[in-house]
Amino acid sequence: MVQHGLSTTVFLSTSYDSNIALHFLGSPSLQSDNELQRVFFEIEVDTRIKSRPYGDASQLSIFEEKELLFTFGTRFEKTNVLYDETEQIYTIQLKLNYDYYMKDDKIFIYNSQRKMLKQCASLLQSITNEMSIENINVIFEELIILYPSEKEWILALQKCWLASENMKEKNYTAALSNYSEALTIWYKFIDDEELNCFIDIGLIHQTLALCYQYDIKDHSLAEKEYLEAIQYFKIALNKATTDYERMKVYEKLSYLEKHRIQLTGYDSTNMEMIYRYEELSIANMLHYYIDDKVKLGHTLQQLANLKKIQHAYDESLANYENALNIFLEQPFEFGFYLNICNIINEMVDIYTQQKNCDYSSIIKYELIKHKLIHKHFIYVEMFRENMRCISQYDLARSHIELADKYMAIRQHAKARMHLRLVLAIYRKCSDINVQDYVDIKHSQLQEKLADLAVELHQYNKAYQFIKMSMKCLEDQKHILWIEMDKIIKNTAKYMKYMQEWEILETRRQLLHNKMSYIKELIANSNVAKKHF
Repeated sequence: MVQHGLSTTVFLSTSYDSNIALHFLGSPSLQSDNELQRVFFEIEVDTRIKSRPYGDASQLSIFEEKELLFTFGTRFEKTNVLYDETEQIYTIQLKLNYDYYMKDDKIFIYNSQRKMLKQCASLLQSITNEMSIENINVIFEELIILYPSEKEWILALQKCWLASENMKEKNYTAALSNYSEALTIWYKFIDDEELNCFIDIGLIHQTLALCYQYDIKDHSLAEKEYLEAIQYFKIALNKATTDYERMKVYEKLSYLEKHRIQLTGYDSTNMEMIYRYEELSIANMLHYYIDDKVKLGHTLQQLANLKKIQHAYDESLANYENALNIFLEQPFEFGFYLNICNIINEMVDIYTQQKNCDYSSIIKYELIKHKLIHKHFIYVEMFRENMRCISQYDLARSHIELADKYMAIRQHAKARMHLRLVLAIYRKCSDINVQDYVDIKHSQLQEKLADLAVELHQYNKAYQFIKMSMKCLEDQKHILWIEMDKIIKNTAKYMKYMQEWEILETRRQLLHNKMSYIKELIANSNVAKKHF
């Protein structure tokens, strides 16, 4: 059980009939000194969600009930907790989660059982992060007992796993030694077509390159390892037999060139090579994920990002639009929510910077995002109290972004409505940990209201807003000054605060100038009235 949900480690038997499930809880009188509590799980299942296998097991049920059986590794999100004082039962409401950790079945489609074994054994390196070295060694030892003829290359995988653990502990000497032993083993299988160990050798050289570049800081050795990795991945590409293998190799080649370019320097040839590898990887992904809508959506988003970098803005927008539609069709999930917001932000940036501020399109997509942010806000209010103030800030920021757009096209009533809603949200925000941040945003909000009032020639009202903005800013400076007084001068934290102070001081001067300008507008307005 985790704070926001749970993942099963065994098969989970559930019943469609709550009375049968409640029968297993027993009587409240069986509890002793609150050591044990009666807990009832109520699970919501959306069959559109990609998850671990589950199914109706009624025909196999011992108790002649309508039973739904979930396999191990199924992930659920906690949505609510209720307590019935009369029955003394906690009801924990769960919903089936989209499982991002599931491996695609196509990964395991091989004509050779030996290739299948290698693929499955290789996955151990990515799914055993929380296991002890002793337990991992037991797994590899059991594999060797089951497949004695494959002992050597299974040992190579074990050495790689141990090396990755050494890396986490920053024991680079041990890591390099284990990787060296693994390479020695893999070189023996260099001509083994079934194993295609060029990928494994390439992965080791990739890890060594990253280690030399970022940890050991030996750029000469890093460059050598990058070139070795690229060479072996290119050979692996020629020997790949599945779309999945080709897709992953192109992905690795692009990844390697992106990191290597930081050593060699940026030039047009290198960038073209990176883009080419990325395009080939995406092309294979589009074919590979054609039946998996969510992964297809992620791939289209990745393609749109690439086209934006290449300044192919129309292609970028078309792919963002397709990805957006896929994610909007999915059941509401936090991961999809973030994807949609990111996609719309990128689209708005293109419409603003490259499409001559196409406000019709900008507002259309901002409203889609705002609707989703509001939906997320309601969800957080109901189920995630600890995220409440962050969600309030996101909603307030969305209102401000819409207000800015409406002000730009002089739809002042709509702009004013959104800004008023922002004020209402900020007044509700009570989380002391973000109070300083709220204050500075309050100052900016009041300034926006002042700008709006100036647009409407309501100069006295604008002056009141700008005064409130200045007060919020001065309060923020006061809080920052108190914090600076608590810490030692010339430390990193003190210098960071000094930078913030300078930003606030610059902003204070700008507000002062704006205040003087509004005063001048008021004076001119009064003179005009007298003459009238």
